[in-house]
Amino acid sequence: MQSASFGSSFTFFAYSQALSAVPEGETLQVFELPEGFVLNVPITSLAVTIPKKDLKNNLAKGSKLNPRYFLFQNELRPDISISGWIEPAKKFTSTKKIFEGDKIQWSLNALPGPAEVEFKKIGGWDAVLYNMDLPGSQHSNVRAHWIQENTWIDIHLSALMDGKPAKKCRASLVRLLGQIRVENTDTTL
Repeated sequence: MQSASFGSSFTFFAYSQALSAVPEGETLQVFELPEGFVLNVPITSLAVTIPKKDLKNNLAKGSKLNPRYFLFQNELRPDISISGWIEPAKKFTSTKKIFEGDKIQWSLNALPGPAEVEFKKIGGWDAVLYNMDLPGSQHSNVRAHWIQENTWIDIHLSALMDGKPAKKCRASLVRLLGQIRVENTDTTL
């Protein structure tokens, strides 16, 4: 994944314009608490809590042009990441349609197609689990969607398989997804 650089004034201008065009209350807020990171977009009534588990907020990488994007990476194993967005529910179509769009994008970028694809419900999450064989590495992935109270939470968990069995990596990511809490902010913050 290529990250945008703020080395050029054009990139900084484009980023600042994108943020300035965002209505008040639509920018992601991240609070670090002892039990984890709490993510909230003020105009929604939901908050997402991601357990710390050696994770650090790594917003410096990833999608700079979406003010509701988040990225956390494991400090001990930087190949493990949790990223995603918090969006209005009206932007959500279906897990299958979003995954089909992902496959088209991968194809356009000359990436191989996903393997061992499995669609399933995991708690309140509607998820697709898959593996990607990239040049020089294999990754296990879970892309999960939570729709509640006019809010869509889109989360992508990824881990380098690094010679581990695919089932073991997938099970670890599913366990991690099960530890991510979504709660109404009236009771969270």
